[in-house]
Amino acid sequence: MSAPADLLARARASAAKARLERALPRFQRVIGKLLGAGILVSSESVPPYRGRIKISDYLWAAELEPRLFELLPALVLKCPGYFSDLKRCPSELRDLVRAIRRGEAEVPYHGVPKDGYLKWMTRVGRRDKEPTSLKSFRLTQQDLRILRSLQELGYSEVGAVRLGLQLALAQARSASA
Repeated sequence: MSAPADLLARARASAAKARLERALPRFQRVIGKLLGAGILVSSESVPPYRGRIKISDYLWAAELEPRLFELLPALVLKCPGYFSDLKRCPSELRDLVRAIRRGEAEVPYHGVPKDGYLKWMTRVGRRDKEPTSLKSFRLTQQDLRILRSLQELGYSEVGAVRLGLQLALAQARSASA
């Protein structure tokens, strides 16, 4: 058999294997979960799946459908209820999710660059919302009185703090210019 014919035969065998693997229930559950949630659109006819999926099944399916690797960090962070066994999450993924939460994500994940997986943060879960971090502060009684006054004006505590941060940044920039 010639080299091109051998290459063609191997490509056909690989495509046939991929078709068989895509028909397996574990692949169907993963894709069905994402299609049912409205996160992905696919030309494949896969019934929606409402149950939880295993992280191992998701990782296996991502080997067949690499775009799933883009989505995984956002799902683990913003939709952990999609998974039945998140405690078995690989340490590499756990570390990446921790870095995303702190705003320190810099490394690619399974060949997906930082921008590739970060774009999904506002597309899954509560859409248009980025992950938040819990911070605690010690406030004086005067600070608390100001917060209560702002609440009476319709601001939430978090909204008041965010507004204060934005104003402080604007003032610092104008002072340094």
